[in-house]
Amino acid sequence: MSVLGTSDVAELLRLLWPSSSGDSDDSQRWYQQGFEFQTLQGFRLGLVQAHGGPCGVLAAVQAEILRLFLFIHRSEALSETELRLLLEGDKSVADEAARLELLAEAMASLLLQCAEGRVVRVVVQDPAATGDNAAVYKEHTVTVSTTETEELVALLLREMPAFCSSHGVINFTFSVLRTKGVAAVREEMDDPSNALTGAFGHCTQELLNLLLTGSAVSNVFDGSVPMGDTGLYLQGISGRARVGYLTQLEALRYCRVGSYYKSPQFPVWVIGSSSHFSVGFALDVRVCEESASAQLFQRVQRVFKAFDSMETGFIQMGSLADSLQQLGVAPEILSNEYLMARLLGRLEISSGAGIVLWDEYWKVISDEDAVDDAAVEIHHVANLVLGTDDIVDGAGADQWESLSGDNEQARELRRHVAADTKTSIEPNASFAETVIAEVASFHDVFGFLGIPMIIVFVLSALWTFALAYIQVHATSMANNIMNTTEFDNGEFWLLPHPNDGIVISSVVMLGLFGIGYSGLVVIMVVFFRGHQTVVTTANSNAVDVAGSSVPKKGRFYRFISWVRHNCNIPSDIRDQYYTAALDLPKLIFQTTTLFTYLQHGFPTPVVYSYSILLLGNWLVACYRSQRYVIDPNLIIARLYYTYDLFFAVFAPLVVLIYFIYSFEFDRGAFMTRLESIHGGSFDVVARLFGDPSQISSFCNAFHYLQFSSGDTLFFKSALNLLSLYKWRKIIMTLIHNYHERRLERERRALVQPVAEDKSRTRTQTFKEAITKKIEETARRPKLGKHFLPKILLSLIYFSAGSAVFIYSIGAVRSSTELCSKYDKCVMISYHWNFGEEHCTCLVFADRQIAPRTYAEWTDPEDTTSKLAELAVAGELRIVQIINRALPHLPAELQNCHHLMQLILIYTKTEALPAWMAGLSELEYLHLEGDYTSRRLKTISPGIFDHMPHLTFIHFGGIPDVEEFPSISSLTNLRYFTLAIVNSLRELPTFDGLSNLRSLLIVEAERARTLPTLTSLVKLSGMMLLYRSAVCCNGFISGVCDDTAFQCRPKVGEKYPMTCTDARISADNKAILDSFSSKEICDNSYELDLASAAPTKYTSDDLCGSVMYKECSLGGVQGICFNMRMTVISCTPLPEYIKMRRLQIERRVGDPCNPEVEAWLGCR
Repeated sequence: MSVLGTSDVAELLRLLWPSSSGDSDDSQRWYQQGFEFQTLQGFRLGLVQAHGGPCGVLAAVQAEILRLFLFIHRSEALSETELRLLLEGDKSVADEAARLELLAEAMASLLLQCAEGRVVRVVVQDPAATGDNAAVYKEHTVTVSTTETEELVALLLREMPAFCSSHGVINFTFSVLRTKGVAAVREEMDDPSNALTGAFGHCTQELLNLLLTGSAVSNVFDGSVPMGDTGLYLQGISGRARVGYLTQLEALRYCRVGSYYKSPQFPVWVIGSSSHFSVGFALDVRVCEESASAQLFQRVQRVFKAFDSMETGFIQMGSLADSLQQLGVAPEILSNEYLMARLLGRLEISSGAGIVLWDEYWKVISDEDAVDDAAVEIHHVANLVLGTDDIVDGAGADQWESLSGDNEQARELRRHVAADTKTSIEPNASFAETVIAEVASFHDVFGFLGIPMIIVFVLSALWTFALAYIQVHATSMANNIMNTTEFDNGEFWLLPHPNDGIVISSVVMLGLFGIGYSGLVVIMVVFFRGHQTVVTTANSNAVDVAGSSVPKKGRFYRFISWVRHNCNIPSDIRDQYYTAALDLPKLIFQTTTLFTYLQHGFPTPVVYSYSILLLGNWLVACYRSQRYVIDPNLIIARLYYTYDLFFAVFAPLVVLIYFIYSFEFDRGAFMTRLESIHGGSFDVVARLFGDPSQISSFCNAFHYLQFSSGDTLFFKSALNLLSLYKWRKIIMTLIHNYHERRLERERRALVQPVAEDKSRTRTQTFKEAITKKIEETARRPKLGKHFLPKILLSLIYFSAGSAVFIYSIGAVRSSTELCSKYDKCVMISYHWNFGEEHCTCLVFADRQIAPRTYAEWTDPEDTTSKLAELAVAGELRIVQIINRALPHLPAELQNCHHLMQLILIYTKTEALPAWMAGLSELEYLHLEGDYTSRRLKTISPGIFDHMPHLTFIHFGGIPDVEEFPSISSLTNLRYFTLAIVNSLRELPTFDGLSNLRSLLIVEAERARTLPTLTSLVKLSGMMLLYRSAVCCNGFISGVCDDTAFQCRPKVGEKYPMTCTDARISADNKAILDSFSSKEICDNSYELDLASAAPTKYTSDDLCGSVMYKECSLGGVQGICFNMRMTVISCTPLPEYIKMRRLQIERRVGDPCNPEVEAWLGCR
């Protein structure tokens, strides 16, 4: 006896529980369950379960108790009378000692089943230890001989108090795991990282399989199933179990229980439901016996599934010989080309696809429907299978004897086979010792399209890997592509950020797809000779072919099988329907993409080009759905799928390239702003100076590359899987077809002319006639009963493609004509707008970036009616109004539920109404006021409560606003600015803004304290500038300051700044200290924003509407410039002079005028 070490116990806990702590309510129920027999009147051998969770362990032990009691200790089946005695309480089991001994025998039996080398480890908790955390476990090691188990049973009986205690189930489970070995258990599981318990502490299938069979496999089917060509296998039940297992989940089609569990050695079954395990049994052992035909079916099915790993219902023709070899067919039969050729002729489907269907395979093996003189060979194969492995049946043995014995009938059959073999495959003497080896070249297999295929696959793999990178680094990739990394702190495009789960799943899936496309290249380059055969002698005719995995069978295949059997559809017609069904999903997705382009207002060249290409795709699908010409080299299919890859891989790239080259933004000129202008001004917000329609179009195109939702991930993954499946099938078919042709040439070289056999002349002539008739029929339209369905199918494709094309062209034409009278609508959502009245405008932009006169700036043109008219259709996504009057937001804007951007700069807007809360898709909100009397005064409370997508908020020039709504619900907010908020009582709390990266507070005179910053875990940029109370009243510095320029008292100030005793916390102070002193409370910066506002004197008198003119204000040199998009006025700030000098020097921005800008260096 020894004591388990702490590391050993921890290892057991990690294997048993999803988390190693084992202190959840679910796990604690295991520590309160022991082995206890029922004491009330009834079934006295029944174990009592006190708590939910460990029922799987109890059920396995209960089943073993019943097996031992019913079929081991009582060798003969119980009668009904004995069963009644058992249920009422048989004297032989009523004694407690007898029941405990039976329990010990059951435990010993289960432990021995798990033991490697018959070494059993019995683990029990030391009763002297107290508390779960202080549990100490003793371990007994027993080596059990093959005949004697008394020592182990005796040990279990001695420790039975521990197994009957509250830790009994845990003790037994630990004993099983230690006996098997933790490493061995994990090695047998499909996913070694999983635990042996799941939700609510229930046993997993691995733990139950370990108790019932001694192997912790994860599945309940028979044998193992390969996972495609990965070299990995899903492990199932390796042999007939002693105790069976049935589950309700099989009826719901969530799993399939194999025959090894359904027909166990003894009629006792553990029965699983959705939430519990119980035990059932029968008294007649014959219920577990299977007939020879059933055993044959199970064996053949297991072998077939070994080559049909994804359960499609068919295997590659190349796998036939290997499957027959696994069934036990003798090598001399498999190497007999004549017999195999006749077998292939019966099995292969008529379309020449190189596959064998399960139904035909089973008919041949079971010798069903043998109708020609190949029946002897077919019957021979069936009897070979019946006479091998575990197929034991008297009738089957008799059938085997009929062919293998010495009776006259068997000798006659063998003579018939021998005669056929000799006349058919005896080689020409001149070839008897010749090695026939034909080396396949790449061009021989794939033809002239082979190299283009490889190029397409390589590009597809590279693009798919690039997409995976984009999912993780979308913003940086967009900035690198468009050269905007330096602008807006890298957030120029404000792309949405999908949740981490979607991103991780997308990267994994795209990585797998990239590997899949790379794998296609590997298959083409490395394995195109994989089917090659070298014949060393004429009598060595073995065909060595490689099988391939195909996708998984399900309800769709069962439906196709039902249609095939009940509708009598020819295979070639059925294949065309199947092809059409595979084409339809991607055509629907491509059409949906076109509609997305139309709705998002993509440029007409992109829409027209995509529409034409998509029409071509529909028309090719129409042709393929009714074509009748056999294409053994798959030229049409390969051209079509290559063309199809354009949509799946390259179309988004082409669209993106279009926007890259059409996007107009003077990056060089804006860089001079960043290098010159002091922070805190939206003069350095690059996004405001770009074309909103171009920015929106690029964002839509780039966002299309992101998998932003589960639906997008599913559909795009499905299309990639479909593409990989079709291309792999094409490649394998080309390889197979080439080697079939090569083998045929070898056969012709090896086989002598067959002597005329008059007994077969009529049959052979009949076959030749049928073959000729089929070939002739394949070359002309089939006007039979399936002609009309195929024409109807092709008409559906033609009509759908034509309708989509007509709709796209009509949508562009009608929408363009309808919106042509609205010059402020810069982007249109294309709909079928014939007869409609309201323009489906996407982007409303009324901008005057540089007003020329003071009157034009202070009394701008009113644009309310224009916005209202374009908002009626409810399609607006972006509204950008600069230096135009919009006193009140029009009520029609409520219809625009998908509005994403609202930019109002110097619009004289006085209030934000409560109905703005309904704009739940809003992402970008910028409102800027001025120092005139017409400016924002109130913001309705709660308008941000239902805007989960809002990422950018900028409120500036709103000195009359006293209350600001809560922003704590804006979990995706990344940029937040409050500027010139002199009347704001307090700043809004920053709680919940976990994604905020940039925070700017300018001139908050009345707010005496600063909200806590600790929740801003991603904050990378912050500015607290100009005349803000917290910078002067001692809240941050601890010293009240009224001498610095920004802190000096002002005459007539509405809310004078006063000192405060409140102080910032140490955590918040540390956050502020992490930023530059120029960014936080630079009180020495001598600029008064109110006095710097434009006036009639500084604009009309000093500048006269001339940009970049030299001026002087208060004896200080200035420049005439439209600072912050205001009217052109004299700006005495040296940073703007520096900006213009840099532009002239670098020759970027507006061309310089020597007459006006000579003082700046213009020549």
